[in-house]
Amino acid sequence: MLLYGGLAYIFGFGTTALLAFGVVYPAAVIGVALFLVQHKFEGVHWERSEHWNAFEAALTGCSFLRLPRLLNWFSGNIGLHHIHHAAPGIPNYRLAACHEAHSIFSEVKTFGLGEAIRELFRHTLWDEAESRMVPFATAHRARPRRAAIIPEPG
Repeated sequence: MLLYGGLAYIFGFGTTALLAFGVVYPAAVIGVALFLVQHKFEGVHWERSEHWNAFEAALTGCSFLRLPRLLNWFSGNIGLHHIHHAAPGIPNYRLAACHEAHSIFSEVKTFGLGEAIRELFRHTLWDEAESRMVPFATAHRARPRRAAIIPEPG
C-alpha cells in the first residue's frame, strides 16, 4: 500500500490507478493463469502424498506450455515449469537447454497458447473418485439432488 500511496503522491491518483488497474493487475492475472493451466489439464496425474513422486509429478502433473518468445522472456520461461518441478535449482535462462538435452521431457503434455487458454476453462475441478480433472458442469450434474419439500396448502 505504501508503494501505491507514494506513486499517487508523486504522479497523482488517476495515473497510479491507471497503472495499477490497467497494467499491474492484468499482468498478475495472466501470470497466475499461465501457471495454473500447467497443472490442470485432461490427463494430468495428481497423487496423494503417500504415493507422490517428485520426478513423476514433473512429467505427468505439469505441462510444457509453448509460448511466443517475448512472452517466454516476460514470464521467466514459465512454460518450462515442468523442468522447475524436476530440478528446482536450474535457473530460468537454462530451462530450455535442459528441456532439449533430456529426451524424457518430450513425454510431457505440450500446449500452445491458444489451446492453453481453452484448457483453462475446460478442466477446473479434480474429481477424486475418477482421478481426473473435470469441468464445473460435470461436477454440477454429479451433485446429489435433494427433494424439495413443498408444504401442503393449509
